[in-house]
Amino acid sequence: MVPSATISASEGITSFSALDTSVTSTANITECKGTSAACTPAQLTAYMLNEWKNQVTTNLPAGRAVVCRDSAPKDTSGAGAGLYHWTCDNQGDMLMIKLGWSAKTAKNDKLMQAIAEDDRPRIVITIFGNQKDFVVAP
Repeated sequence: MVPSATISASEGITSFSALDTSVTSTANITECKGTSAACTPAQLTAYMLNEWKNQVTTNLPAGRAVVCRDSAPKDTSGAGAGLYHWTCDNQGDMLMIKLGWSAKTAKNDKLMQAIAEDDRPRIVITIFGNQKDFVVAP
């Protein structure tokens, strides 16, 4: 079982709210699969995160995923104004899941080549947390 503090939707950084697949981990990961696995909640959390990172980087061409708290997920000025970016400010009460990959493009399609070369998330999903965190006082 994963401890509730690990997956809390309240403000603060947890194992599940500060993940970037482009950051290499040097931690030893315990194999937590199969009926004979005897893992602690912390080991299970690390194993699950490592497995997800492997899936992203293995199955998406040049795949990257970032899970974080981000109160300002888009650029507000410059050439990228209104577009999502990878960096996170670790503020706020909503988690963002940002996914990106390199798409194949036709050699003569300059617009799609420019988009493919732009290092930005292609999908951004906002996750609302536990409803108790979003109760509006009467």
